[in-house]
Amino acid sequence: MMPSSQTQRKLATATTISSFFMAGITGLLIFFEFAPGSIRAVHEWMSIVFLFGASAHIFVNVKMFKRYFIHSKPLMTGIVIMAGIVLISSINDLYVAEQAYQLLLNTEIKNILIMQGMPYEQVSTWSQHHGIKIEMLGHTVLDHTILEIADLNNMETHHVLETLLAWKGR
Repeated sequence: MMPSSQTQRKLATATTISSFFMAGITGLLIFFEFAPGSIRAVHEWMSIVFLFGASAHIFVNVKMFKRYFIHSKPLMTGIVIMAGIVLISSINDLYVAEQAYQLLLNTEIKNILIMQGMPYEQVSTWSQHHGIKIEMLGHTVLDHTILEIADLNNMETHHVLETLLAWKGR
């Protein structure tokens, strides 16, 4: 025996809402690299549950969705554009934000300073202010990457990057 349409709606809505929040929270943890243990697996499974819940939600409320979306062309255009962006950025498992972050961590300090418009002379003031060692054999100070500085100081890479990007020469 099939559950009533009211029960189906409640189940589809509850599944959609709870899995949305779980996938969203775990996605943020992964993005900001606060992901202990098997968070990525939880995120992937919750995303699949969310897709099933959202599909069921649309199915049991199809009349309402049709009425709403037929009269909302800008919203539909936005949804199609966002879906296209997500689809294109996910081709070949391409994590654009993650790759951009990794590139930034491997960028020499002199290039980060150029992007920020900070004079080279500020590097020693910045490092002294934050207690960061930047001298290494075989390199000039400006040739160090964020990863090298973090390794040398036993610091998290994001902490070194945040202090450099937030530095205003004070």
